[in-house]
Amino acid sequence: MKLHHVSLALVAAAALASPAAARRPSPVRPQSPQNWVRNDDYPGPSILAREEGTTAFLLSVDATGRVTGCAVTGSSGFARLDQTTCRLMMERARFKPARDSAGNPVAATWESRFSWQLP
Repeated sequence: MKLHHVSLALVAAAALASPAAARRPSPVRPQSPQNWVRNDDYPGPSILAREEGTTAFLLSVDATGRVTGCAVTGSSGFARLDQTTCRLMMERARFKPARDSAGNPVAATWESRFSWQLP
């Protein structure tokens, strides 16, 4: 019986050391995205011109969770709305950093879209 217990402990220790038992990488996670864009962020000239649309974007996020870059991957059809989207993401978006399989924070990307709609 004691030998059985020892062999189980050895199997458990071997499993912990194996790559298969390593932590899984975790993706970057947004923090408080509801605060990233406000109603008063709608560009005044876009309101007057009745511009609406959805901007798709890709953010580069560093190992601290800060946005280091923004690329429009799908235009709203209006450069002003696309530019405002990236400007706001660069200024306000924050993330819990992605983690590698060892649990270390790493740079990553995050993709999303924002819809500009007039009331």
